[in-house]
Amino acid sequence: MTDTPVTMDFQSPRLGFCFEQLWQTGFEACGVEHISNLQIQTGDNGAVRTLGELDLLLPQKDQVLHIELALKFYLGVKDDWIGPNRRDLLSRKLAHTFEHQLPLAQTPEAMRAMQTAGLAPDQRPVTSVAIMRGCLFHPAHEIECADLPSEISPDHWRGYWCPANQLELLPDGDWYVLSKPDWISPVLSNFAVSTNELRLYLNCYFKHLRTPVCVALMMNNTHRKWYETVRWMIVPSDWETNSD
Repeated sequence: MTDTPVTMDFQSPRLGFCFEQLWQTGFEACGVEHISNLQIQTGDNGAVRTLGELDLLLPQKDQVLHIELALKFYLGVKDDWIGPNRRDLLSRKLAHTFEHQLPLAQTPEAMRAMQTAGLAPDQRPVTSVAIMRGCLFHPAHEIECADLPSEISPDHWRGYWCPANQLELLPDGDWYVLSKPDWISPVLSNFAVSTNELRLYLNCYFKHLRTPVCVALMMNNTHRKWYETVRWMIVPSDWETNSD
């Protein structure tokens, strides 16, 4: 264990960056030797081009373990799983991970970068794995949903989504509206609101704003804390057909 206090800076709005920080901080707190965000570059004479970066490298006795990290949230629609902002596709992310990010560690440029960093990849093999966490939101309303890719566990973190004009699909119970940093893991809260109160809030929200809202159905425990049981994503009524 390290004697140096470990602090985390979660000022970035990018949840993927915060997710990487959690892993890095965990390794630092446990005194695990690692290298993070190793830049892989090519070129000479001032014409340097970045090929990418390796998220985590862990030197082990018989190998160098290369880990690519991702935290993602996707909504199931007819032909794919789409990010809440509609600019991200699960199929595209998987292709980029398996066709670019993981093979990058085997390139001559990566081998040179690891050698410079003191990992000696010429003396032990480099094993690459991807760890992707997040939630897949299945439609709660009557639409066809894309098949689950073979790379995704059937026991994945599962939620539901619906458009704002079908809020009657929300089950009765107690709810909590998640801020963006809350998305990273199941939440605990000191309070919750009723389904009717949540519907009033969402109706008002979508009159003025178009960004999706993540909410959690909560249960109360014996310590008067509310804990998440299932997560929902509410999107604008035309989200599914809007190409913006």
